[in-house]
Amino acid sequence: MTSEPDDRPSVLLVDDRPENLITLEAVLRPLDLQLVRAGSGEDALRSLLEQDFAVVLLDVQMPGMDGFETASYIRRRPRSRLTPIIFLSAVSTDLSHVMRGYEVGAVDYVLKPYDPLVLRSKVAVFAELELERRARQRSESLLLGAMRSSPNGLIIARADGTVVHANPAVADLLGHGPGPIAGGSLGGVLGLGAGHAVVRALLGLSRRPGARYETELELRPGLPVRLVASLAVQDDPHLLVELWDLRSRVAVEEARLALLTEQAARAKAEALYEREHDIASTLQRGLLPSRLPPTAGLTLSSHFEAGGEGTQVGGDWFDAFPLPGGRVGLIVGDVSGRGVDAAARMGQLRSVARAYALEGHPPVEVVARLNAYHQGLAPDDLTTLVYAVVEPDVGRVRIVNAGHPPPAIALPDSSPTLVEGGCPALGVTEVSNCVEQVRPFPPGAVLVLYTDGLVEHRSEGTDEGLARLLSALTPGTGDIEALCRRVLASCGPAAGDDVTVLCARADRTLGDEVALTLLPEPSGIAAARRLLRRWLGEHAVDAEESAGLVLAANEAWQNAIEHGHGFAERPVSVSFRLEDGEVVITVRDAGGRGTPPGDPDRGRGIELMRAHTDTLDLDLGTERGGLVVLRRRVRAADGVR
Repeated sequence: MTSEPDDRPSVLLVDDRPENLITLEAVLRPLDLQLVRAGSGEDALRSLLEQDFAVVLLDVQMPGMDGFETASYIRRRPRSRLTPIIFLSAVSTDLSHVMRGYEVGAVDYVLKPYDPLVLRSKVAVFAELELERRARQRSESLLLGAMRSSPNGLIIARADGTVVHANPAVADLLGHGPGPIAGGSLGGVLGLGAGHAVVRALLGLSRRPGARYETELELRPGLPVRLVASLAVQDDPHLLVELWDLRSRVAVEEARLALLTEQAARAKAEALYEREHDIASTLQRGLLPSRLPPTAGLTLSSHFEAGGEGTQVGGDWFDAFPLPGGRVGLIVGDVSGRGVDAAARMGQLRSVARAYALEGHPPVEVVARLNAYHQGLAPDDLTTLVYAVVEPDVGRVRIVNAGHPPPAIALPDSSPTLVEGGCPALGVTEVSNCVEQVRPFPPGAVLVLYTDGLVEHRSEGTDEGLARLLSALTPGTGDIEALCRRVLASCGPAAGDDVTVLCARADRTLGDEVALTLLPEPSGIAAARRLLRRWLGEHAVDAEESAGLVLAANEAWQNAIEHGHGFAERPVSVSFRLEDGEVVITVRDAGGRGTPPGDPDRGRGIELMRAHTDTLDLDLGTERGGLVVLRRRVRAADGVR
């Protein structure tokens, strides 16, 4: 059994202090309104994207986007440019400060501490205005809709006979040309003289409240009609005249044709609806990764569930991709809007984000470039995202958040926390000013990225959803797939929104084999050295032999970058594995350079590699690529081979 829609006026309460929001709710509760909380300017803008409000109560002094800036954004958007804004401030009573509030679009400026009765009275006025606006809009829509859809001719005229409105059926019935009917006289529209008895009777209705006039006549040869008239408005008398075509056989045929037309239109609409639904759903799912990439030292799990029905698929997206040096990029985003357009923008942003990341830009730069790209793509829309780079070589994660719900992180033997801090969503500002958050991410740590559909529910606030998310990470983490299922089960079903979750766990070990790529950039090369050193340590390789192998491997991939690719932005593939007590390090490049010449100052890398390996296989190759394989049987830290 479906519940009746809540038709109460909505009021948006914007304040970064929860206790202030609770106080406002207590003051306004007697008015029987829908009270919507927003803890920041960004939250307020998101709420205004989802619904209309009778009035916005906006705190002036908030961290990040303050009340003045928030009001400016509200006024810029066509949908909310007329929404009343009341500023609440305890900052200053200075006239210039107050005038600034009015300059950015406020209708009132209330100083704290405020009188609850006064504030409630002000809000009640706007709520009443909203109810009157809705009632008037519904009344006008119903009347005009009924007139437009009626097969009978309907005319509205003033008491003096001036026609105010006539529906299309009037023109069809009476054979009027393309010119406007409104503004003419009632007798002229009907084709009757001003002294005709029917016209006199119609005009006389305005002097007889409650009277009704009905007659049958032939307006022209072959057109018999039934005319019914009454007063439509008592205090400002208007006549409502309805014309019925009595040519029954024609009427029956027209009704049959109308029915056939309606059925054909419905069938066509249903076919288009199904087609667009299939396109939107296929597009959204097809643009998301079909599987997560294997990554050394990191285990991933994801979940995506479309919340929209029909063509209303959303713009949630996620991605995970290996970066040079064994690092891993993780991203979760949410494009505003629904349908095929949102899914298409999501696909564009996902592809561009991956491209910027693979170019080697740091997280802050990736988000800044995405913001600039978004400005050119859809300047009136918003996109939130969080981008994280996990670095197993140093046990840390770097996070940049653009207006997105805060990631959750759980470290071994520590309580789970939220990674707070970020910048506005893409599309809000022309220049991104994001700050990178750096957190430890040692073996056993867990990171959870998600969209707001996971933690936002109509029956409760976001804080409750975030609390349930953190509780799902306690105690311990366990299997990453089980963790992802536990998070979903704990947070419950979404209220019609998409739900996207991406979980990552730092593994205790890198495993038996590690594969990575390198580009000619120092940070990735240094990360590869640290990753190899960690891997050798996990396999209990003697420290001296470990140092030699790292030196030889570094020489191999440096040679591939310099001689194989000439420092071009082309990936070098590296892997290291353990085979029956023997370390095998493989380096592949895509270019051919032959054996280095006998320059006394160059070419010593091969000698260095041989000095620290048992076997060195060199296939420096042709233009199809080169291969270097280093092998060494190693002894454990206790000296046993």
